[in-house]
Amino acid sequence: MIRSTAKIDSGIRTALFMAAIIIVFVSNGYAITPTEYKSAVDNARTHLSDLLVCIADAESGDPHPFAEKFAIASIIEQLPVSERIESNGETIEVSNQWLHDRLTQYQNETDLDQRAINITEADELLAGISAKIGTRTAKTSAGSKDEQKRKLAEILARAEYQKPEVPKQSVLGALITRFLEWLQSLFPNAPILPSDSENFVSLARILQIGLLALIIGLIVFLLYRFAPVLFPGFRRKPSAKKSSRTILGETITADESPADLFSEAERLAREGEIRAAIRKGYIALLCELADKHAITLEHHKTNRDYLRDTRSRQTLFASMRTLTSRFERHWYGDVAAADGDWNEFREDYKKAVGGI
Repeated sequence: MIRSTAKIDSGIRTALFMAAIIIVFVSNGYAITPTEYKSAVDNARTHLSDLLVCIADAESGDPHPFAEKFAIASIIEQLPVSERIESNGETIEVSNQWLHDRLTQYQNETDLDQRAINITEADELLAGISAKIGTRTAKTSAGSKDEQKRKLAEILARAEYQKPEVPKQSVLGALITRFLEWLQSLFPNAPILPSDSENFVSLARILQIGLLALIIGLIVFLLYRFAPVLFPGFRRKPSAKKSSRTILGETITADESPADLFSEAERLAREGEIRAAIRKGYIALLCELADKHAITLEHHKTNRDYLRDTRSRQTLFASMRTLTSRFERHWYGDVAAADGDWNEFREDYKKAVGGI
């Protein structure tokens, strides 16, 4: 696929100009913050990446029309034709019509290479918009923090807030000082008479140091031995129990294992509910992958998000893509499922789990 760099740069400048159109007035309608708009732009880029995956699948002879429609609908939901952004008491009206036009061109285009170029250019335009918003937000935030620091410094510089200088000593330091003074009181310094021999004085000092070390060691041992009893906070806290999980909108209780979920899928398949069995089996797969640390479960993630999580593992990604395609075809696509479909899904499931 060959892109024209000049064409992309010109498109980026056009999109940035359209995103910077400002209409200054008090808006009575709903408006979002610049941070929320940047998040919507980044989410739209994620779904553009899904479209590129759909194009790659179509090139390999395994198209996913339902995933493609889902990605386009998600982009339109994230970035409607127009948005109102509220910043510093003003309302900014931004037009996303250019992105909707590109999605229309994408749907009308039959050439896969041209489709990929269309989506890549749109992604680069959104990347430029996201970077522009991020830069402006960072500058505004930095300016606000500097102003707050300056005002706080002016207030603290007033005479009424000045404290007299006192020697600084921590609570622990004060306790140690008092403890050493107490030990010293146990061994008063008696005046040494001229008749005392030098060896006797040295021996007395050694005995004092030995006794002091013995007392300190005894105190440390007693604290170590009885601290958990005297101070319950030092006891080791039991580990938190495993909580329930939400996968694709379905809540899985803490005591349900992947094996339990797959057994439920087998039962549904024996009762002739193949479509429900495939969904339950797909959820069991996600739960199994999470337990083996191949993916992380989040209640807001879609099946395509979990597929992207396995890209770094080529073998697992290939099996996961096949299972995801079967799941989308029979669940979201409402394609009738037969016993053979479940048998194929079960074999692919075992292959994916066994390959981790």
